[in-house]
Amino acid sequence: MTDPDRCTGPWNRPTANAVLLVGNRLGDPATPYEDAVSTSHLLGRARLLTADVSGHGVACNDRDKCVDHWLDDYLVNLALPPVGTVCAADRTPFDPPSASR
Repeated sequence: MTDPDRCTGPWNRPTANAVLLVGNRLGDPATPYEDAVSTSHLLGRARLLTADVSGHGVACNDRDKCVDHWLDDYLVNLALPPVGTVCAADRTPFDPPSASR
C-alpha cells in the first residue's frame, strides 16, 4: 500500500530556504549517518549538522544542547550552522536525568 499524498520528488530542486538535516554518527541503526550525508547531497539546497550522540533521537531530549541550539535557531530564524559543524553529546544514554527537567 502506498500513501497517495506522499512526496515523490524531484528532490534536487532548490527550495526557498535551505533544509537542515541532522545526522548522527554514533550507532543509530534506524537512521544511519551515511544516509544523512547522501541525502544532503541529493537535495538541491541542504546543510548537514553532524551529531556524535549514542543511539537514536538526538534532538530535544537533553542529550545535546548544541543540536537543540541549531534546531531552535533554524526553526525560529532559518539560521544554519557553519558547514562541517559537529555537535558532541552532553550526556550518555545511561546518565541520570538532569536536574533542570
